[in-house]
Amino acid sequence: MRTSRYAVRAASVALLGVVLVGCSSDDGDDSKKSAPSAPDAPADATDTDLAAPKALSVGQSGDFAASDDTSEVATRFKVTVREVKYISAEEAEDSAQQDSDIYVRLRLTLENVGKHPGKFDDFSTLKWQSAKTAEQDATTYTSPPGPDLSTTYKPGQSVTGYLILNVMERGGEVTYYDAAGYGPSFVVKLPK
Repeated sequence: MRTSRYAVRAASVALLGVVLVGCSSDDGDDSKKSAPSAPDAPADATDTDLAAPKALSVGQSGDFAASDDTSEVATRFKVTVREVKYISAEEAEDSAQQDSDIYVRLRLTLENVGKHPGKFDDFSTLKWQSAKTAEQDATTYTSPPGPDLSTTYKPGQSVTGYLILNVMERGGEVTYYDAAGYGPSFVVKLPK
């Protein structure tokens, strides 16, 4: 059976629409926001319907897929980068501290924008890399003050909190990999 050119073209346009919805920018000014460009895009996600993550800077947002501990059903999360700041070893309070460690503090807002529960887990799921250095674990044993980002989010729930990560040098990127295998989920670009 032959597929018509029009059917292939329509499918390509629909796929492009889903890819374009995958990343967005948020400068915090709600007066500039318009209605979503693809109102019939699915609220839930699988690892195949989200584009490869674009590196996010402060003020930018992106979508990613996540699942909870009890099912393999994925849901859609939105992450917004609020702050990226290098901090001292004393501020990091890392019990496994090394002399060469560089610490970066990320302030993120995570929101479950899907229809199913989803979990964010920051332990051993964040990796750092640069143009010169291959991917390395960026997890610390530090629990920063304030709300805990590592939890299960029901649809509509969100948390803004901090992560403190250990990197080998300034710059590069930090990538989050969903523990259920839906990663790489999002990437944060670090300043030099």
